Amino acid sequence: MRAFPGGWMGWLLIAAGLFFLAFLVLCASHIVLISRLTRQGKDDQFSVHIHALFGLINYAWEVPIMKMGAGTVNVKTETRQQMSAQPDSESKSRVGIRTIRQQIEDFRMLTRYTDRFYNWVGQTLRRVKLEEWHWQTRVGVGDAVWTAMACGAAWAVQGTVLGICSQLFSLRAEPRMAVAPVYSHEHFSTEWSCIAKIRFGYAIVAGLQLLVRIRRVKGGFTTWQNILSKG
Repeated sequence: MRAFPGGWMGWLLIAAGLFFLAFLVLCASHIVLISRLTRQGKDDQFSVHIHALFGLINYAWEVPIMKMGAGTVNVKTETRQQMSAQPDSESKSRVGIRTIRQQIEDFRMLTRYTDRFYNWVGQTLRRVKLEEWHWQTRVGVGDAVWTAMACGAAWAVQGTVLGICSQLFSLRAEPRMAVAPVYSHEHFSTEWSCIAKIRFGYAIVAGLQLLVRIRRVKGGFTTWQNILSKG
């Protein structure tokens, strides 16, 4: 039986072993994405929180204000790196028809310069696990019959969205959904939240696969760089 190497070689092997073990632990950890959308009257709020590497990475993105204008939507966003009470950055933007059309065209260009882009998306999304799914809505239109019909439409929308998501992602928890009628007055409010997870190792592999697919198409890297630099 050979003795374990001593001196610097032994310490090097120990360090390599510890590094490899730490890498395996990190790959087995999860990237957790918590999304929430609420609408109460004319007030909208959408937020996304991302946790990764056992809390070393905390990122929050919130859209607390969305105001409709003449063909545009005024959006105020707040970004937090460590879930602090105060935002690290805040920006305001106006999204119009021209902006939306440009973003759609940019997305088409990215798909065109990526080999089998939608196959990659499908393979990646199937690795995402939906751990929680909550959606509750309250609807009232001032009339009992129309309120009942509106509730049925709300149930149809919620069921359709859940059905699509269950085909794209791996649904691991029993969804909780509810639609409550409000007969006394006109009312609409909805609150949706979900928790999605993907292993850090799968995310790394997906990123490497995307780079390979971009490289297969001539001009892929240049196109991606130009479009992403505009954002």
